[in-house]
Order: sequence, then C-alpha cells, then structure tokens
Amino acid sequence: MILLGERGSMRLMDIAGELGVARSTAHRLLVTMRESGFVTQPVGSHQYTLGPTFAGLASPVLVHDDLIAAARPALAGLRRATEETAHLLTRLGADVYFLDGAESLRTVRVGLKNGARLPVVASAAGLAMLAELSPERVERVIYLSKRVRDVDEVWVADQIASVRALGYAVSFGLALEEVHEVGVAFQYNPGNHIAALTVAAPAQRLDAARARELGPLLRQAASSLATQLSRQTT
Repeated sequence: MILLGERGSMRLMDIAGELGVARSTAHRLLVTMRESGFVTQPVGSHQYTLGPTFAGLASPVLVHDDLIAAARPALAGLRRATEETAHLLTRLGADVYFLDGAESLRTVRVGLKNGARLPVVASAAGLAMLAELSPERVERVIYLSKRVRDVDEVWVADQIASVRALGYAVSFGLALEEVHEVGVAFQYNPGNHIAALTVAAPAQRLDAARARELGPLLRQAASSLATQLSRQTT
C-alpha cells in the first residue's frame, strides 16, 4: 500500500518487481487485499490503485463513478416498473456498499441508503454477489465476516444454492425486520467486476410471490447493464 500511495497506480508485474517476489505471489496478495477493499482495479485497467477501505467511505463512489452513471437509467426503470425503491450496490470485503438508488414515490416506502454498508450475509445484494463467486472467494469473504460477527456457513451455502436455482436473492428482514429485498448480481468487464441491483419494499408489500415477479425484472436490468458496461471498455 505504501508503493501505491506513492505512485498512485501500478501494474502487477511492477508490484512484483518492487517487492522482489514472483508474479503469482504478488497476485495472491493483491487478490486478498482486493477482497478487503484495500486495492482495486478500475474498469478496463490493468493498474492497481488504493481501494475504498483504505481511502475512506467517499472512495467507492469515486472508484465506481462510471458504473453509477450507467446504472441510473436502470434504477429509474426499476422504480417505475415496481413503484418501489431500487438500489445499486458493490462489495467491500465482507460488506455491501450502497452506491446509488432511485427512491419510491409511494407514501410508505424504503428510503435511499446511499453511502450505507451492510454485512454481505445480511442483504439480498450480498447473497446474490456471493452466488457469482468461486468457492475459494466465498471462503475468503466468510473468513472476513467471521472476524467481526458470527456466520452460519451452512445457512450461507443454502442461500447461495437458492440464488443459483432461482436466479435472484431475497432478504426477508435480514437487516431490518420491516424491510424485504430482492437482488440480482452481475459481472462485467468481462467478469472482473461485480455489482448488484435490488428492489426494496416494506415487508407487507414484498412476499415470496412478489419476489418471483421482481426477479425477472431485476435479471433483465442487470443483464442489460452488464452488457452496456462491458461494451464501454472494449
């Protein structure tokens, strides 16, 4: 991190050379640091830079400004189609971070959470993103989670299996009892970055049947957004 702080950004081969280690060793170190949010790779770049965990809570917005700009029509479309609040999230280590959103216009609604963080295992977005990861990366996220909270690994495995079977994740009161969410994760650029879209509503308006209706809408929005973002980097 000292090297990156001094130089702003560096390639993997340059980091390995400066540290005097093999590229494979440097890559493993960087993967671990990226999982915790200490380093990041901007979209379309081979350079590593200091990540949002190191730089502070304002950094996720700066790092993901292209994603935020691209997602705003999708968020507006989800709000219009569902009449509920839609959010865009990314993952920082064992947490999810709310990047942006489009708030429902209904009198009783879930408010925007821009800038907030939730445990990965206590959010529809987090569970959806875990389902996109390899078993090894899931293990690292669980390891990070266990350092600050109890995590039921069997329950997490069951949730991941459910997401993969259904095509969407649900959170029925995991973070707040009165708030239910449906989430879909997507990879882009191509597959190097991951984010999620969610629709959140008061518990009385979002049950399992409503979740089944929202899942396809979220999948379509996420797929279109991933395709758009990947085209921007080619």
